[in-house]
Amino acid sequence: MEGNLTNITTQGDPENDKVVHSLVLIVGIASVIFNGALLIAMTFNSREVFSSLGSYFIYNLAIADFVTGVNSIVWAAEGFMPKLYSIKAKMTLLTIFWITVQVAFFTIFVMSTERLIAIVFPFKATLLMSKKKTTIYCIAVWIFAIVCGGLINYKREEVQLFLTIVFELVIVCIVIEYVQVFRQLRVLWQSSKTRAVYNGHNNNEASSTKNKKTTDLQREYEVTIVVVTLAVILVVTVFPYMIAMQIVLCYRLFHTPLPLNHPAEMFVWYYFPVELLNFVVDPIVYGWRLPKYRKAFLATFGFGKDRLKCNSNGSPRTLRTTCPTENRQMALLE
Repeated sequence: MEGNLTNITTQGDPENDKVVHSLVLIVGIASVIFNGALLIAMTFNSREVFSSLGSYFIYNLAIADFVTGVNSIVWAAEGFMPKLYSIKAKMTLLTIFWITVQVAFFTIFVMSTERLIAIVFPFKATLLMSKKKTTIYCIAVWIFAIVCGGLINYKREEVQLFLTIVFELVIVCIVIEYVQVFRQLRVLWQSSKTRAVYNGHNNNEASSTKNKKTTDLQREYEVTIVVVTLAVILVVTVFPYMIAMQIVLCYRLFHTPLPLNHPAEMFVWYYFPVELLNFVVDPIVYGWRLPKYRKAFLATFGFGKDRLKCNSNGSPRTLRTTCPTENRQMALLE
């Protein structure tokens, strides 16, 4: 492409800078390997892995990251073979990049919203969150991303500027959501301690109920930390790139020529490989924080003798294994 996601040709001719193309190629290959392995592991252990709602979001995110990796490899090839692609092919690569970036942003936003509903509004989770509805949310994200990506072919600068503003608003919403989530977690934790003191330590039934609620609270906290980690990685790797891109796009929209080697334009070019790191790191986070996915990987690729077995009680570091309806029913039975 001319330049990168903004399809810019920098006056300093960064197209000839093979360092950037080499880094993009390396990141692209890593993204394909890590996300490909994650998709295979989840597919081969679908019965166990997809017992949680969060797994659907993770699978959706892994598909987007995998496609981004493939697209990065294809894009980087032109750095070693100039004039390899036609203008139409370059626009196709640009469109795919924007589609997958949108899917990543909006999927993490929906995951953050799910955390908000599960912790702050638990009784609404039955109505808003289920496996079927989660699948619908993922499909809706792809449809919206594809439509906006297609519009780039007609109003390139305008649509890209619009999407960068939308991303910034999404980030603000995510921050607001987690402020409420952690505030509620703090209240629940204090409430759990108060009930423990009130019930006393000699009441076995009360002690058992308290331990279960504490375990559930720990599980919700750990799941929330995973989603927060994904959101932070997304913000750190993508947000600075979007800010610099907005500056460049504003110049282009107002038909104002950029000064030679303008800092924003140079930043957009050289920060591009860093932005792509977001699509590589996500699978590492799953393996680090979620034992279920780590075990699925080991079982799939022959590092474990037995297939992954689903633990119906969940795990402090495992995404919720039952749908909200089942959780509400268990609460009523108790």
